[in-house]
Amino acid sequence: MSLYNNYKMKEHILKSYLYDRSIKLNELQEYLNPLMLILAEDLENKKTIKDALIEIIDSIRFEDITTEHSIMETKQNIEYFEGAKEIFSAEELKSISDIKERLNWKIEHIESLKEDRKEFLKRNLNKIKKEFEKYKEFDEFNEKNYNKLHKLLIEDDIYFFRYLNLYNDYMYEIEENLAKIIFSKWDKEMTKLDQYKDGEPFRFLVHAIGCNAERAQMKTKSCNIIATSIITDKRHSLYANREYGFIYYPTKDNVILINSGDCYADELTLSDTYPGISVQYVSANTYLNHTSVNTSRNYLIEQLESKMEGEKNNYNEIVLYNNEGTNPIGVFVKKNASETYKEDAKQLSDEMKLRLIEID
Repeated sequence: MSLYNNYKMKEHILKSYLYDRSIKLNELQEYLNPLMLILAEDLENKKTIKDALIEIIDSIRFEDITTEHSIMETKQNIEYFEGAKEIFSAEELKSISDIKERLNWKIEHIESLKEDRKEFLKRNLNKIKKEFEKYKEFDEFNEKNYNKLHKLLIEDDIYFFRYLNLYNDYMYEIEENLAKIIFSKWDKEMTKLDQYKDGEPFRFLVHAIGCNAERAQMKTKSCNIIATSIITDKRHSLYANREYGFIYYPTKDNVILINSGDCYADELTLSDTYPGISVQYVSANTYLNHTSVNTSRNYLIEQLESKMEGEKNNYNEIVLYNNEGTNPIGVFVKKNASETYKEDAKQLSDEMKLRLIEID
């Protein structure tokens, strides 16, 4: 996944919604005058200028809760990594410590930025309220005063882009650098299909299929994201108890999200509601949105598996970006699968020339 594309997509989305917000202010200018807003006793829904302006400002949420949950999840994960000294080399632990220091700096600056914006709006909205309260006649509201409102929105736009840039720095400096270390550990723990012998212990990343072989083969490249789970010879719970599917291999370049449960991730197109900056680039016209609070990009496999202990039917979810390097490397089917699904698995294996693995 291109971090540059990811950033530019977020920037494009943010600009489009900030533009829509400015249009709402123009609409306010067109049909409302000060007396109607301030005194309008006969209006069913009485509003003041300040009320109307706050509605416009808040039409785009500033704080991105999903983003901040992910950042805090990454912070907790780093603390876990620091306690797992036997897994990492001294050089890797030093890198993790440096990443933690930069992460704490980012968190402090995000909190500081939110407070600065809060004070900025409070201060300026009070000034605007006093300015509007001078109007007690049906005077036409002049262009100069609406320019003050536009200036407020322009200055508020800057806070949004500062917030976006802080999160972009987090993606580059924290998540990406951490992923280089963490996925080197994944590579050592995932079973290499070309070395695997039937009956041996295994750990595979699989995409469970709920359709027939023909449709499954079509979807391998028609979908921009792939929902997968790690299964082992001891634990292979899958979404909707599905019985067969593809085997993939996880890398730093194709894993987008990780969760010990469900990421609640969807590929969406732009709508009337601002999606926030937690979205991930998927294609020119779509983005990935998720709502789970325990989602991050950097987990050790042992973390996922330890969180699932005692949950017999629980499954984890790893969302992959279906780029040119993301292809099925094998097919699996459960031994107790229906004959129909066993035939579908065999068909996929034969037509795509992929190894078929049968699991208990």
